[in-house]
Amino acid sequence: PLPWFHPLFVCLEETKEEKDSDSSSSDESKKHHDKEEKDSDSSSSEETKEEKDCDSSSSDKSHDDSKSSSSEEDSGCPDDWTRFGQQCFIFINSPKTWAEAEAYCQFDGSNLASIHSYEENHFLQSLTRADTHNFPQAWIGGTDTMHFGLWTWSDGSRFLYENWSYKGKDGDADRCLKINYHYELKWTAARCSESLPFVCSKNAEKENEA
Repeated sequence: PLPWFHPLFVCLEETKEEKDSDSSSSDESKKHHDKEEKDSDSSSSEETKEEKDCDSSSSDKSHDDSKSSSSEEDSGCPDDWTRFGQQCFIFINSPKTWAEAEAYCQFDGSNLASIHSYEENHFLQSLTRADTHNFPQAWIGGTDTMHFGLWTWSDGSRFLYENWSYKGKDGDADRCLKINYHYELKWTAARCSESLPFVCSKNAEKENEA
């Protein structure tokens, strides 16, 4: 064996140390590279997840908007309105005078409701009860303010169906029509200055107009 101080022994030892150093450096470089790739993949995965979440949120919102629009088109009535026959109705539980109530309805493209059959009258009673769990007296569109004793509907339709209570149309100062009067839940004339909830109505949209 060569003595430790022999030049060839020293050279071999130096070469081994250089190889070990290069191998260590290579391992560290590889680990660093692998870590960078892993971090990059993780970052890309998170970005992809965020994009998917965003797309999913947009898709859900679009679906909800489409569903709401489809529902409105199917009924031919705006949201919160209820269809009966060819009309859309809404009960407003906010007391107003008859004139104020009519103005409120007109602002929304409607009039105080007109009633043309027993079935329609029963529907309006159900509509008022659904919101209040009672049968509150409420304004509809009947009035004889233009000609005393000649009752008309504010929407211009013909006044053919009637459902007067025992009190009926009596009273010179009672010129506007309210429903759900007394235990009979029929119609009666009342002072137009009285503040009551009310029902608005308007024509439902036709299918080819929706």
